[in-house]
Amino acid sequence: LFASITPDVMRLRNFEKVEIQPGATQTVVLKLKGSDLAFVGSDKKWRLESGDFRMTCGGESLMLQCSATKVWNTPNR
Repeated sequence: LFASITPDVMRLRNFEKVEIQPGATQTVVLKLKGSDLAFVGSDKKWRLESGDFRMTCGGESLMLQCSATKVWNTPNR
């Protein structure tokens, strides 16, 4: 929800098209890595900063918390 810079507000991650017949239900599992929540910082390196994240899927919302900051030494290409 807050970062040292202003990254994209919404990003599409880990998606798959699922066809569901009218009236049917289906459980869908999405797995995300920490790097899926990372952004390119002012130092041009990928970073995941500690703090709160809101994830949405359709009309549902989920709050996540990252407890530590991680910076990848690989620059953005």
